[in-house]
Amino acid sequence: MVRKVNREKHIFLGGKMITRSKIVVGIVAMVLLAVPAWATVHTVTVANFSFTPQNITISQGDTVVWNCTQGHHNVHELSSPAMFFSGNPSMAPWQYQFVFNVDPSEFNYQCDPHAPGMAGTVTVLPLSSIEMEHAYSAEGFSLAQNYPNPFNGQTNIQFSVPFETDVKLTLMNILGQQVGVLFSGRAQTGSHRIIFDAGDLTSGLYFYRMETPGAVLIRTMQFIR
Repeated sequence: MVRKVNREKHIFLGGKMITRSKIVVGIVAMVLLAVPAWATVHTVTVANFSFTPQNITISQGDTVVWNCTQGHHNVHELSSPAMFFSGNPSMAPWQYQFVFNVDPSEFNYQCDPHAPGMAGTVTVLPLSSIEMEHAYSAEGFSLAQNYPNPFNGQTNIQFSVPFETDVKLTLMNILGQQVGVLFSGRAQTGSHRIIFDAGDLTSGLYFYRMETPGAVLIRTMQFIR
């Protein structure tokens, strides 16, 4: 039995966090207007006193996952303060991931107990114009900018799917912590609109993320109390 999805829903969130995301999002300036939505996930294996691959090149908005399969290691970027840091060294197995919503740059990192021999580099390149053009749509999926934005109280969020599919729309703060689920269910072909009420959320920049089996799209919104 297929459950129909209402095209308009009222969502009310309290100030408490519903769940916590394990994704650590890069530091985001408050002037940021867009987040790449079709980002790629890159995996670095941590084992045998090395990072494999040792040096990787990615685009803005991509995610890097360090997968420790052997040994006693950590991941520590060398800036002060560190851009990303997995914490104190710990025994495998573990995973650490970081979303590079940052300016293009080169980031050098190491495993603290095995430095300088165990080190790596992440080079972040700017998005191409083609990537920017398609940042909010993918093969018929789309996530519109909320309106009004910035907003105080309620705002509208519209998304479209090219066929009936599962959709999950979540809200995250700038630390990558999930603070709400705006929609989760089966969506029929076409456009759908959600009325989001910010409730007791604090003022600031938030990300809203649409996830389907065929696409992952992300936009930002700014709430002003």
